Amino acid sequence: MENKPKVSLLLLTHNRYQMTKYCLLNALEKTGFDDFELLILDNGSTDKRITNLFVEPCFPALKGGTIESVPENIGIAAGFNRLLKKAKGDYICFLSNDILLQENWLLDLLHYCNDIGKAGLASIYCEGDKGLYTKTLAHDDSFTHVWKNKN
Repeated sequence: MENKPKVSLLLLTHNRYQMTKYCLLNALEKTGFDDFELLILDNGSTDKRITNLFVEPCFPALKGGTIESVPENIGIAAGFNRLLKKAKGDYICFLSNDILLQENWLLDLLHYCNDIGKAGLASIYCEGDKGLYTKTLAHDDSFTHVWKNKN
């Protein structure tokens, strides 16, 4: 029997390859927790590099992840619903490829959910990145949010 992951991380993409790559690198570096599965839906991108993202040498930890591609953009709700049907985790975390995360972000969310007990949705507090990462991104890519721990 397959081990059930604690958390299913769901990510939608639509083009913006560089942003998605930086977002994933940041998430893996800052998660500090390895009991998760990563499910990505490439939502009708014309940039097909996203579907080959996991074969890049910088993502060896994502061997258990999946990337599904749909031929046309089906929208955010339909995209996340499609990923939800495949998720196996006890907890679901919706990610966007335009955020950067701080150290132990996922553990913080899990602790919050466990402390509250009946939390159905835990959110993160974001601030604009004020151009911190725009030098490394393509012209049409820019991070719109940086995760901040808000106690």
